[in-house]
Amino acid sequence: MDLLHQHMLMSDLKLDYLRDKALELYDYCLAEGHPAYITQFIERQLAATPPPLSLLEMLADEMQQRLVTLRENHFDLREKIVKVFSQQYQFDITPLVPADQLEAYHRVDAQAILNYASRQGVQLSTHEQDQLSRIITVSRDTARQLQSDIKLTANIHQMLLDWLYALSIRTVRNESLVIGLTGDHADIVH
Repeated sequence: MDLLHQHMLMSDLKLDYLRDKALELYDYCLAEGHPAYITQFIERQLAATPPPLSLLEMLADEMQQRLVTLRENHFDLREKIVKVFSQQYQFDITPLVPADQLEAYHRVDAQAILNYASRQGVQLSTHEQDQLSRIITVSRDTARQLQSDIKLTANIHQMLLDWLYALSIRTVRNESLVIGLTGDHADIVH
């Protein structure tokens, strides 16, 4: 194995380690409800010379994928409640929990849904009301956590994109400065 190949392998291993560490810190951030751990990690990486752009790109891609997954989970959670009412009680609750207002689903009120069902002529026993109320409450609480995770992940993702954009501009400016100093006006793109 030649020296260049060894160096590339070590770089890849270091990059994988840093990515894994960042994702571990991201999980801590979700548990704590704030981005401090990963923000500090990213700031330390930005202080490196040169900053590991490929790591930041990998993390931005990972945050984008996590956002997609969180949003899918959020949507599926709402769909399950809609199906429970629709299939088991032949009652449509979509006017109270519209799909296009998913970000507000965590504010759904169990009693308001049960009252709405009653006004629509749905007959529920006390046991069914209690059971549905618990299901709605658990769903709402899960949605609240998902909404918080979505917001946090979106903020981290945007922070990464902002840094990547800023570093890209800095790189272009540095390249322009080098070209200006050397007098080499060759096409930068090619």
